[in-house]
Amino acid sequence: AIRKGYEVEQTVEESWETHPGRSEGLASLLKTAAEGKYQLLLINQLTQMGRKPLEIMKWIDLFHSQQVSIYIHDLGYQTLEESGQLHPDFYPVYNLLQGFVLQDKDIKSLRVRRGHQLANSYGKHIGRPIGSTETRKQVLEKYPEVVDAVKKGLSLRQVSSKCGVSVNTVRKVKKALLPPKPLKQLTFFFENEAV
Repeated sequence: AIRKGYEVEQTVEESWETHPGRSEGLASLLKTAAEGKYQLLLINQLTQMGRKPLEIMKWIDLFHSQQVSIYIHDLGYQTLEESGQLHPDFYPVYNLLQGFVLQDKDIKSLRVRRGHQLANSYGKHIGRPIGSTETRKQVLEKYPEVVDAVKKGLSLRQVSSKCGVSVNTVRKVKKALLPPKPLKQLTFFFENEAV
């Protein structure tokens, strides 16, 4: 900072070992940036902003939203140009981080699906407990006073407070009162003849 002629406004030190996933130092820097006290953040390497690519991307975007460029010492350049646009040299790094974020989400999703498949192969049921969903008829029989209040035209909240049930229960009863949707009739044509 001194060699480049920058005036240091604030210095913070992060310790990811003691506070993983939390960054009081960066949060205080962001607050100072929002007050317009500086336009450039100096860091040694991107990993000082977080352990995970998503964390790093979040902090970069937050600082950029305050028009604060980040000088990364390891890379030797800033993330923003003077015009506020992303610096051309930083594009590959930014795109790489975005790729890691997407890959991270895909890997997590894949692991969940594989876990469900494995549990299924052992005969374990995944999802709502069997028999826990109620039919339309069961819902209407279970909440007769809600049915009466809905038929009188009261609002969701009025029915909820009058009958002592949640608003979502009232919604469920209203949905059960609607006539079932008719099945769509499909017509297949073979050799110009209707079947």
